[in-house]
Amino acid sequence: MAAAQQTELLLSEPSSSGDYIHSVTQINERVRALIEPALGTVWVRGEISNLRRQASGHSYFTLKDTASQLSAVLFRGNSTAEHSFLVDGAQVIAFGALSVYTPRGSYQIVIRHLMPDGQGRLQLEFARLKAQLTAEGLFDPARKKQLPAHVKRIAIITSPTGAAIRDFISVLRRRQWWGTVHVLPAAVQGDAAVAEIRAQLDWAEHSNLFDLIVLARGGGSLEDLWAFNDEGLVRAIASCSISTLSAVGHEIDFTLSDFAADWRAETPTAAAERISSDSLQLRDRMQSATERLQRISLSVLEQNKLRLQHAHNLWVRLSPERMVQTYAQRLDDLWPRAQQHIGARIQQIKDRCESLTLRLNNARLERTLDRGFAAIKTPQGQYITSAREISSGTHIAIQFADGELPATVEESR
Repeated sequence: MAAAQQTELLLSEPSSSGDYIHSVTQINERVRALIEPALGTVWVRGEISNLRRQASGHSYFTLKDTASQLSAVLFRGNSTAEHSFLVDGAQVIAFGALSVYTPRGSYQIVIRHLMPDGQGRLQLEFARLKAQLTAEGLFDPARKKQLPAHVKRIAIITSPTGAAIRDFISVLRRRQWWGTVHVLPAAVQGDAAVAEIRAQLDWAEHSNLFDLIVLARGGGSLEDLWAFNDEGLVRAIASCSISTLSAVGHEIDFTLSDFAADWRAETPTAAAERISSDSLQLRDRMQSATERLQRISLSVLEQNKLRLQHAHNLWVRLSPERMVQTYAQRLDDLWPRAQQHIGARIQQIKDRCESLTLRLNNARLERTLDRGFAAIKTPQGQYITSAREISSGTHIAIQFADGELPATVEESR
């Protein structure tokens, strides 16, 4: 018994040289040298717990599943450090490198990228493919075509029973867009979506029937919209010879088809508004031109009406019948005045004649009196030319060349 104990004691004691005695730091360093190169970067799925945000901006938490847990750190400056999903209880997928913290002899994952669980791999694939196609210049704005000035023939690739087509048509009708819409039915999610969308896109492009091709569907999750991130479909959209407009999802949703298409609309409704805006502007211009033409027409009509009225009035004034009536009326107005004027003039002439006659008679009488004759006149100045004009007792005046003598008739015949 004692020998056995002695042997056990001798086996557990180190040799005096100390060749295999390691310090704690050495052990931790050896563990670090073994773990870090061996695992490198890894993807880990787990639930966040014990989240601590430090004043420095770093975040420390634990990733756990039903059986184990793993310490994690997300350093300040990481693009995901401020995401709203970084909360206790969140299911996430983390990408990072395992690191041994020598002073404590513990290890943790230093996270480089963090995302909600469920969409993580799709988001990574989305980012990878987007970077690849961007590097190829597939999304270069210089490659994009302008939308036609006045779209008249639209091909819309979408589900014929979805809300997207209803909203699209409703807006076009409400805004009184002029043109035709051809609905090319296709599945917009699921296994058959990519093939059906590709087939309809190819047919619309080579039919030469359309001014614009619209790809549309309502909103949804990344998985729901994934068909529009298919590399083959994206390349077909980018190379399409007809102008394309992507209207997939809601305003916050982006697909690679959005980047490949010539134009992107946030929603199918926004796409219809964009398409019909040119029609609205054209309609407004036509309305403005119509109103201006009406104003000009009314102005010209009014001017011509005034000219016509003036010509009519002139014709009325210058017509023979009107002139006869006018002159007859003027004659009627002037005739009494003329009669009065002529009568007055005749009276003036008559008075003048009488005056001249009197003066002439007086002149003749004076010459007669100068020869020794006398003239007899009444006291009123009337000359008596016959003895029968006077009677006895009549007072008379006898006019001589050098004066008058009063006299009384004593006897008359």
